[in-house]
Amino acid sequence: MVVCENKYNFNPLLAAKWLLNLYKNMANTKNATVREIIIDRCLSDRHGHYSVRDLMAACNRRLEEEKMELVTSTTTIRLDLNNMETHYGVRIVSEKVGRNIFYRYAKKGESIFHMQLKENELQLLNQTMQLLSRFEGVPHFEWLEEINSRLSSQFFMNPANQKPVVAFDENPYVDGMKFYRDVYSAIVKKQVLHIKYQSFKIPEPFKYTIHPYFLKQYNNRWFLLGWYEEWKEIATLALDRIVEMEHVSRPYRENEGVDFNKFFDDVIGVSFPKGSELTEIHLWVDNKQWPYIKSKPLHKSQAIIAENEDGSAEISISVIPNFELESRILAQGMHMKVLSPEPFREKIQNQIIQSVKNYES
Repeated sequence: MVVCENKYNFNPLLAAKWLLNLYKNMANTKNATVREIIIDRCLSDRHGHYSVRDLMAACNRRLEEEKMELVTSTTTIRLDLNNMETHYGVRIVSEKVGRNIFYRYAKKGESIFHMQLKENELQLLNQTMQLLSRFEGVPHFEWLEEINSRLSSQFFMNPANQKPVVAFDENPYVDGMKFYRDVYSAIVKKQVLHIKYQSFKIPEPFKYTIHPYFLKQYNNRWFLLGWYEEWKEIATLALDRIVEMEHVSRPYRENEGVDFNKFFDDVIGVSFPKGSELTEIHLWVDNKQWPYIKSKPLHKSQAIIAENEDGSAEISISVIPNFELESRILAQGMHMKVLSPEPFREKIQNQIIQSVKNYES
């Protein structure tokens, strides 16, 4: 009988080790940590008998509760046992009873969470806490705030008093974050939303009935993508332009085949102008700006047509022309020029001419 997977309380040393692992391996840390918690409790149970399959079953019970990926092979558990001995210095012994092999700690009271952090681990932990403190106030990261608070108390650390060594782009003035949690919840629960939306382009608010599918961040703003009932197509709404929002009791239209991981492959930014098609655009970049554009391409489709003797270059990108692309090109000023196609070249040229006129008046 498996009794070792009861709900666990906050363990500061466990949280510290989890954060250190998070810093080193973001992808599989939480799953592996949950397994370590359960296996550790089973091995500490002097009254129980746990084979590899028993340990796997115990882990999967907890992983299922946490809605995480289950263990499908006993090899994973065997590797966990080896890693626990290697990384934490504990000794695990096996005992053969009949055809079964059971595992436990060699010493009574032994646990991977009874060891102390080394000086270099404390330093790394402090750096990690500084990094994670950047998530404070971001929805769905409240658990990081709790861990940071408790670890600060346990290990006498205060990331706020440390000089930061990492900085992120952020916009503290964005209003739309107040709707983030409800939008996220509606996506997960598949709830239809009725949204009152104030566009920059029209003076009066507009009403949308949206079947929400996806949240995307671009240029320090959050955007909701979903099925717009009235137009029967995917719409993109900036969260900071939402005025009001409420749930609507009606059938939810499932996302039918739109892979949002690839949805933005053909654009810069998030907007898809009506009637626009994928276009190959040729650009000239002068010798001052070319090193930057070469190291940080405008788009993943960027290809070099020619690198000239004077250090300038001609490049091509295959994108759907939109406002964000125009802004990126105009931001280059005299260092970039559109070569083709002619309609897009004229559009950028006219905007530059108008900009010059603004300075003449």
